[in-house]
Amino acid sequence: MAVTQRIRNLIKAEAGFKCAVPFCNNTSPLQIHHIIHQGGGENGTDTVDNLICLCSNCHGRYHAGEIDRQAIQQYKRRLVQEAYKELAPNEVGYLEALLEGDNIELDAEGVRLARRLERKGYVTINETSEELFQLEITDAGRSVVE
Repeated sequence: MAVTQRIRNLIKAEAGFKCAVPFCNNTSPLQIHHIIHQGGGENGTDTVDNLICLCSNCHGRYHAGEIDRQAIQQYKRRLVQEAYKELAPNEVGYLEALLEGDNIELDAEGVRLARRLERKGYVTINETSEELFQLEITDAGRSVVE
């Protein structure tokens, strides 16, 4: 299964549209790398938690053995931690409640406050009636609070 454009955009945004390798910061060309590979006895997925944004140079360095998987996993953890730090307390509360399976319905004012989570790709907002909206957590949102 190929990585969707939506997921590609989320991964690039997570890394600030630059290579996730510290001190590299190249912005072009960017590639999406599977942390746990697909095939060859590995069961990697096309989900946000298994993907990271690398420039073509660092991606090549990984496949040449100059950067190991442990380092890539650490870079991913750092990105997720930084994303968590940027969230307001109410946003963290929404994500944690959704992760626990709570149903969150908001009125127009409440949904206005949740739009930032939607823009970051952490939730989807579905209209349930004329005045109520329901939040649903995405894979990207899960990866931030798990």
